[in-house]
Amino acid sequence: MMRLRGTPPEPLDTIPYRSAARGGGTESLPLAVERRRVDALPDGCGPATTTR
Repeated sequence: MMRLRGTPPEPLDTIPYRSAARGGGTESLPLAVERRRVDALPDGCGPATTTR
């Protein structure tokens, strides 16, 4: 099992992305890229990129 460590996330960058807008169309939003520390990675798993 992988658990996040108690350290705050380290902001690395933001990436603009397009998302569906209310009422139709699209909008450009920032996607935060952060580094988080974990206690261990499962066997066979390397560093991962996730979104929330």
